[in-house]
Amino acid sequence: MQYKKKYMKKTDRAIDLRKRLYRLIFALGILICVLITASLLMGLKNYSLKTLWEIAVAYDPMNQAHQIIYTVRLPRVIGALLTGCILGICGLIMQSISNNPLGDPSLLGVSGGASLVIAICYAISMNIGSVQRSITAMAGAALAMLFVSLLSSKMGRRTDPLKLMLAGTAVSNFFGSLSLIIGIRSRTSRSLSFWIAGSLAGINATDILFLAVSLLGILLIILLYRKDFALMVLGDELSTGLGANVDRARKAGLLVVVIGTGISVSVIGNVGFVGLCIPHIARLLFGSRFSYLLPAVAVMSAFLLGAADFMARSVSAPLEIPVGAITALIGAPFFLYLAKTQKKHGGEIAQ
Repeated sequence: MQYKKKYMKKTDRAIDLRKRLYRLIFALGILICVLITASLLMGLKNYSLKTLWEIAVAYDPMNQAHQIIYTVRLPRVIGALLTGCILGICGLIMQSISNNPLGDPSLLGVSGGASLVIAICYAISMNIGSVQRSITAMAGAALAMLFVSLLSSKMGRRTDPLKLMLAGTAVSNFFGSLSLIIGIRSRTSRSLSFWIAGSLAGINATDILFLAVSLLGILLIILLYRKDFALMVLGDELSTGLGANVDRARKAGLLVVVIGTGISVSVIGNVGFVGLCIPHIARLLFGSRFSYLLPAVAVMSAFLLGAADFMARSVSAPLEIPVGAITALIGAPFFLYLAKTQKKHGGEIAQ
């Protein structure tokens, strides 16, 4: 009888969480539709809903308003949503495989490595194509992750979350300094600094295609190893005992982070804190169940970066604020809160 009550209680909780997830996706879906509409209509010059309808039924490439909305604003808002989704998922995966609540590509040096190779490419030629830029960015992300892994492993036999964060911060600052020096030496520091700080200006259909393909690839990898990722929250020993292949899942997770971070940085620059904040907010709503966290993080992160980009180009129009500055204003206080919380728990992760 007691076992039956416990089972019914767990079942009711699972149903409540599922309903909560559906309500969240529905509410954010409406907000994202409103955000897309506002992003298309509002800017340096505002347009009406009638213009959107005209574009939908009879697009005129010779009409300036149609060109601005279709070729400039639409790719930008779609790019923001796709990139936000990718960065949020990368943050969730990184926190899972590193057992680190402060895990985020921007804080662990991965974004810095991708930015460095992009800076080198810009110093060599400003006309680098999307394919070359994406490949080199992924190589830089992988290199940075290798450096961070080597540094953190040297600091102790078992990787500690705080030591991993310190190693990542050191690598990120080092690569950031190199990027600045390269920009100054090549006389591209002004445009390079704005790009590294994060900007969706100039995003095109090719970039959208790369983001969409990379997101599908990331989701496919996660789908293949979803059971292992779900169990890793229990720790290496217990998850291994329950049948998870921890080493294989960690390698797959690193591949996800390298692909997602490399593509994101190559398209919009170094935008941080999205993958840090959103997974923790999702855990407050859904606990540590991976099957609920993944869709929640994806939708919430997409909305966050989309809203941040809208603010970046609207707050001080016609001037544009780097979108990375907007996300940093949100994420920096959250980061300090997490660091303080971790210190109270003696460096352990509260799931």
